[in-house]
Amino acid sequence: MAGSIALGLLTVLVMAAIATVPPVANTTYSLYLMSQDEDRFWNYDFMSGGIGRPDRVDQAVTIVFCGNATKSKVKNVFMSYGFTHTGSMMYHQLDDGNGLVTNNDAGMKTAVLDRNGWHYRVYAPWDSNTQNSTWNKYVIVTTHKDQSPKFGWSEDCENYICCIARGITGWAVYEDVLWFANRDWPWQA
Repeated sequence: MAGSIALGLLTVLVMAAIATVPPVANTTYSLYLMSQDEDRFWNYDFMSGGIGRPDRVDQAVTIVFCGNATKSKVKNVFMSYGFTHTGSMMYHQLDDGNGLVTNNDAGMKTAVLDRNGWHYRVYAPWDSNTQNSTWNKYVIVTTHKDQSPKFGWSEDCENYICCIARGITGWAVYEDVLWFANRDWPWQA
């Protein structure tokens, strides 16, 4: 899956388009530790106790907010666009050049129940951001749509968030500029 980037005050990097494949219950054959400059991060987030295990992935990394991004900045901005409900906790590891650090996030979603809503989670070491010379201060984001009893459609949610970001003054969106080697699918809950 490819990702998006935004520059200026905040940049959104979006993954390249991918094909939808049949559901494979929380398993992937394309789990990778990605790198950008000295930084490393997984191309998926994980369920509890599953970091680094291909049979415990949850959602694909689809967006990088960069430029001057922090977890709180991203969440505060999207709250005013209907992302007002907390989701379920997942886990990720990122390395800002000093070793992998585990971070968790429940994310924000547009619906209380998992009936028909958009959901994203934001990851950064120490709950703030990470930084490198290419992306400056950035956070990694997973996206998906909750549509009970299935969830997935990461790229659809990525596109929805990018549409919102395009309308925010000072934000730039660059779609399909990153390749994170992950795939999108609807998963049966």
